[in-house]
Amino acid sequence: MLTREQRIGAFFVVGIVLLFVAIELTLGLGLLRRRYPLYATFRDVQGLDSGADVRLAGIKAGRVDGMQIEQDHVRVTLLINGGLVV
Repeated sequence: MLTREQRIGAFFVVGIVLLFVAIELTLGLGLLRRRYPLYATFRDVQGLDSGADVRLAGIKAGRVDGMQIEQDHVRVTLLINGGLVV
């Protein structure tokens, strides 16, 4: 039989897991999805921000992970949802 402290601890662990799942399902942050990196280069990325959606034919396919300035262009790292071939 579990002690009172163990039951309280188990209750909180289950509650935290359920909260995490509810947030993931509600906001769709993609924390549980497998993604692969894809790199693209652009001369101008005005208006593009890290965390922006990547869309393929209007459907969300991933997100912008980061941007790095190189000589005469910007290298953009995209994280594409697993299972999609680009």
